[in-house]
Amino acid sequence: MREAESIPAKYIFLDIVGFSHGRSVEAQTDLIFALNNLVRDSLTQNGVPLSELILLPTGDGICIALLNIGVPLDIHLRIALSLLENLQKYNESIEQEMRRFQVRIGLNANTDNLVTDINGRRNIAGAGINMAQRVMSLADGNQILVGESVFETLQFREAYISSFRSYTGRVKHGLSIKVHQYIDQSRLGLNVDVPKAFVIEEEEKAELPLNLRVACYLADLIKNSDLIIQHSESSHITMTIMFWFRAGVSAGRISKIGGLTSNIYSGLEERVATFEQEYKSYWDVPDHVQFALAMMIKSNDLFPYSEFFEQLDFLFVNEKGKEKLKREWPDVWEKFELGKD
Repeated sequence: MREAESIPAKYIFLDIVGFSHGRSVEAQTDLIFALNNLVRDSLTQNGVPLSELILLPTGDGICIALLNIGVPLDIHLRIALSLLENLQKYNESIEQEMRRFQVRIGLNANTDNLVTDINGRRNIAGAGINMAQRVMSLADGNQILVGESVFETLQFREAYISSFRSYTGRVKHGLSIKVHQYIDQSRLGLNVDVPKAFVIEEEEKAELPLNLRVACYLADLIKNSDLIIQHSESSHITMTIMFWFRAGVSAGRISKIGGLTSNIYSGLEERVATFEQEYKSYWDVPDHVQFALAMMIKSNDLFPYSEFFEQLDFLFVNEKGKEKLKREWPDVWEKFELGKD
């Protein structure tokens, strides 16, 4: 038996949403032609050489396999974002509705096997490409979902901290998989709504009550919103950590119990005199410790309440968050003297 060549691959699996629904055969042909051009343009924009690329048509979509490209780490996500941006511009230039379209995108990465197909061309097979298709199947139009391998690589990178929303979904044969939605609202053409497959789960999550520490965190952010804006050039990671531990101190005082904060930070509030000095105390903590703390705080403690923030840096509370705080924790609202001139 011939031994297959294994190679690290990054996948962008995409298909056209509602490809045949309400479209003529001619319109379907035009969509495939347009998609092919959009994919080629996105690959060219990101400098992907043909030697490191396999394009696999799937009927109403394409699987892009990037071979042995280690740098940049996020090349598959960059290509997907370029594609959505180009697609939006394309749709804006098309008058006929049946010739406008959306795509759903799934990203994955794995070491898979190079094979030769029936036509004598390079192809690829393995768990990675199969999972990319399954991840894509859970997305809606113009959404990007990524598999665990992609998420694990990108989640601790500064450009992607708090840029993913995580779910567990079921795919073919009842298989349960974890997927992560890319949700940067600044990206042109990107749909950041909750995928329909997970809407019920998110609605249940929305009923989660605020615990005391989160309530204090929200209240402190609201009270100090002007200071946060004044320090907008500073590290959002450092500021998030600082306000989270301040909330621990406040919650401990309000509930009159101890042990809510790390010993490293316990009493910090009393040791510094100004906002700037307190910020500097946290800023001086080593970067790797800050990143680890920020990921833990944002992923485990704040993400379930993401709908109450204007941005996923978790520093600006929206009106929905203010109303929830006032409704569920009126005592905290009063203690922080919110709503007063």
